[in-house]
Amino acid sequence: MKGQITKLELRTGATEGRADSWFHDFAARALGVVQALVAVENDPDDAPLVAELERLARTFGLESSLAAPAASADACLYRSRMVAQRGQQRREERKREMTAILALVREAMDAAGAEFESFATTVGASTDSLGAIAQMDDPGEVRRLLAAQVAQLKQSAAERRASWVERQQTLTGRLETLEQQLQETRREAARDPLTGIANRGAFDREIETRIQIPGAKFVLAILDMDNLKVANDTHGHPAGDKMIVAVGRALSTKLRSEDFVARLGGDEFAVLAGNLTLAQAERRFGTVLPGLFSDVEEGELPFLPTLSCGLAEFSSGDTPASLYERADQALYAAKKQGKNRVVGRSRSYLRDLLKR
Repeated sequence: MKGQITKLELRTGATEGRADSWFHDFAARALGVVQALVAVENDPDDAPLVAELERLARTFGLESSLAAPAASADACLYRSRMVAQRGQQRREERKREMTAILALVREAMDAAGAEFESFATTVGASTDSLGAIAQMDDPGEVRRLLAAQVAQLKQSAAERRASWVERQQTLTGRLETLEQQLQETRREAARDPLTGIANRGAFDREIETRIQIPGAKFVLAILDMDNLKVANDTHGHPAGDKMIVAVGRALSTKLRSEDFVARLGGDEFAVLAGNLTLAQAERRFGTVLPGLFSDVEEGELPFLPTLSCGLAEFSSGDTPASLYERADQALYAAKKQGKNRVVGRSRSYLRDLLKR
């Protein structure tokens, strides 16, 4: 998506001449995980972590590119309709993950430095010993001492190599654990906690991705439950939540597997249906929605919910905001016409705009 942090890349020649390219590969991999975590939610409170990321990247001869998200009027309008509330606990967990990874990189740097410094000290001491041996007059004694010194150096090198390999394995294992946590964080950040389907943030990313595809062809459907307030007022909010869950489950199972289904918040859902014209989408949703709850068992819900649906077909030049606005206008028309129906809204052509 636009405005997100790009992937860390090794700068040309950054590792040339380095004794341990593994360490730089490790650092790039670890810092890449942090970038991915930052990109999950793009939280302004992450500024200190981003600064630490930039500092470490420069230290290790890596490049990272940070671009502030575009705050266009369209984007603001698009997001202002319903802002998803993020849980404080999940945000804190994400920050702890990023902090742990940066600490791991610093630990790897310290460990590498300590190993190299220790080895340099050993080599320096051996050099002094070799200098003393070179001053001796007895060739036999010189050969004996040289052999002993070489054996000691080989043993020291072998021990340090074994120690460093063990440290590499430990650090790599910890990084792999953090990468697994990243995947779970991504899944959690994209999932609506009540219904288990995609949330508003995932929907934003998906629609942004689709409009960037050359020749993209898809329809946006905005669906709103007609009678959730009745369920909440009459049967209580737990019953209303059951109805919301039922809608999410039904949309996920009754629509095509390639259709992207998300809960935008409250009782509002969205579907991105690919390879359909507006007329085709109207027929499809008009057929599917009446039988959406045909498999719901009696007594499972206080009553069967109905949905109003507004459709808009993507057209070249559309932004997420303009497409969403047309679908929302169609949804408003469906509500005004009596609810529990599907209404499509075509994009205005220039000749229509000139008549106004």
